[in-house]
Amino acid sequence: DTGWPRYQLRWELAGGGPAGRRAEGTITQSEVSELFTMPVPGYARFGAELRRLGTAVVTGGKVAFAFPVSAPPDAVVLDPNHTVLRRAE
Repeated sequence: DTGWPRYQLRWELAGGGPAGRRAEGTITQSEVSELFTMPVPGYARFGAELRRLGTAVVTGGKVAFAFPVSAPPDAVVLDPNHTVLRRAE
């Protein structure tokens, strides 16, 4: 399907200790059909540094994600390099 989606991210830090720590949450996709599918890269911000966590494949209205992190991030962000065509948040 084609479209120009809008994304909303909600996340929290979960797990205990470095081995089980993860950033988890949901990505909501709107303004496109339920068939629209887009791989969206997720990054963690540690001060001024960005580290890629992985890619969430978003289909339909909402998808859950969980990415391991070595330390608590200041923020988790979607596509900070603007590689995905999308509407501004």
